[in-house]
Amino acid sequence: MVDFDLIKGRIQKHKLSSIVHHSLELLKEIERTDEKNYPIWNILNLLKWAYIHTYDSIIRKPIKPHEFNQLLLLIQDFEGSYPRINFKAHRQIGQFLKIIGYQQFALQDKFHNVILSRQIVIYLQLSSKFDIEKEFERLTAIGLKAFLEYSYCTWLFIELNRLSENKYYHHGDFVIDYFDFFKSKWGNDELSKYLDLLSIKGQGDFKGLQKLHNESLQLYETNFFTLKPFILFRNEYRIPHRSIFVQTIKHFIYNYLKENSEMFPEEFGKRVEKYVGLGLVENKIPCLNEGILKSRYQLSKVCDYLIEEDILVEVKAVEMHPRSGVTRERDILVKDLNTSIIKAYTQLLSTASNIDPDREHFGIVITYKEMLLGFGSDAWEEFLQPPIENFCLQNGVNISVLPPQNLFFITIEDWDKMMQNVKNKKASVKEILLKAKRLNQVSNMAEKVVIMEQVLNNHFRIKRYTLDYLKDIHLQLDIIPHGQDS
Repeated sequence: MVDFDLIKGRIQKHKLSSIVHHSLELLKEIERTDEKNYPIWNILNLLKWAYIHTYDSIIRKPIKPHEFNQLLLLIQDFEGSYPRINFKAHRQIGQFLKIIGYQQFALQDKFHNVILSRQIVIYLQLSSKFDIEKEFERLTAIGLKAFLEYSYCTWLFIELNRLSENKYYHHGDFVIDYFDFFKSKWGNDELSKYLDLLSIKGQGDFKGLQKLHNESLQLYETNFFTLKPFILFRNEYRIPHRSIFVQTIKHFIYNYLKENSEMFPEEFGKRVEKYVGLGLVENKIPCLNEGILKSRYQLSKVCDYLIEEDILVEVKAVEMHPRSGVTRERDILVKDLNTSIIKAYTQLLSTASNIDPDREHFGIVITYKEMLLGFGSDAWEEFLQPPIENFCLQNGVNISVLPPQNLFFITIEDWDKMMQNVKNKKASVKEILLKAKRLNQVSNMAEKVVIMEQVLNNHFRIKRYTLDYLKDIHLQLDIIPHGQDS
């Protein structure tokens, strides 16, 4: 069995620059050939390990191609030795799929303009007590809208090969046109601040990017480049892989402020709750909000919305901690999710029990990021059963008012897709939930859906967003060159 000391020893034999060069060249080739099945997360981790464990020195040799390939094979064997990856039991298969999903799903995300529109609404249009825009600028010296503009512009340059008739190909480094455009549009100082914020220049820049200290687990925590997607290598700025920058566009603001601002999480949660309400209002879906529910039913534990008479909605603007996402151990899941997901289910149960204890309700928990909790029945088997049964016993709540099979975990992106389906008159929220419930309960593992996104993409696919709160909102970002406004 391969252990990390062997990998570390191999890395330390070679110059840092040679390992980085081979890694970036391989990633470039993978993008060029559009190889979708190559385990790029292993190369990304090798980049990080190289910066941490070796350096350029006359006593260290450049790595040769066959030595580099051997190093990657060692990492592959090391990855496969993780004991949570097995197929011995039905429950273990489910855990395996979620761990693999945690490792790979984010790297498969595609860019869409609605990613920008959603952030403009949440960060710049909605508000509560705390000024997120002002906080972001205080911490980064870059305006929040400006950051989105810079990132949108950068993405367009990365994608030139897909947008240009002459098939210009992005090779992982920035062409001179990018810097010229950026400086002519926003100035050299802004370019320097943006690149400094997002770039890895040495070993210290990797500090804190990954939350897990165990190297075998780090291979499954693959989104660590989100905050630092660029590498300054041999005086050139490089993007190891375009999938990294999709995550930066989607989650940099959230990840950065969550780590650096104590006031951000509470404010963000309130804004996401308001954001969910935008879809309800636009589609004229009958609903009662938290305030009305509290006063009408004299509730202490209450959810955020009651819609369509028997669907309860709770918004939790949270994400899965890597230790839960990678280990999927019940005790860790319960500890990490006690104040978010477990609390959300207790709020839904309490509200349903007080509104009508004789009626079977449905529950939706909306999270900001995909947490790979599956559906209610999956989460019940994995971690929910002990704490929820204890809650029901202590509070005299009958689980039948909102059974696990009627519980759904969806992301804010899933919610937008559901709202667009309602606007298109393709399906109601209840119809989507019932379809998802049936697909999740099939016995054939090959046909069973794991997350709501699968249901929406396969059965409720939308061609474009026409929701008023999202349509063309990204056009508020000014990336048109000076002198070309007309």
